[in-house]
Amino acid sequence: MRRPSVLGTVAAGLVLVLTAFIAQRPVGPLPALGPLLDPVHGIWSAVTTADLPADATATIDGLAAGTDVRYDDRGVPH
Repeated sequence: MRRPSVLGTVAAGLVLVLTAFIAQRPVGPLPALGPLLDPVHGIWSAVTTADLPADATATIDGLAAGTDVRYDDRGVPH
């Protein structure tokens, strides 16, 4: 079994620190990706706490008659 070299370990550490630093900074018009991908406070938190609208109306071209969409207890539309 081959041991990792010190140079490789240091290089990997620098890449990790640089990636974390860059993830916290916005790039041009794009927001910083670090806070968005945060598993506790990021996008996944917003998705899991989102509520479905109680009542909504939409118009879809080509639909000939009225349609009713109902959500089951898991939020799956039918």
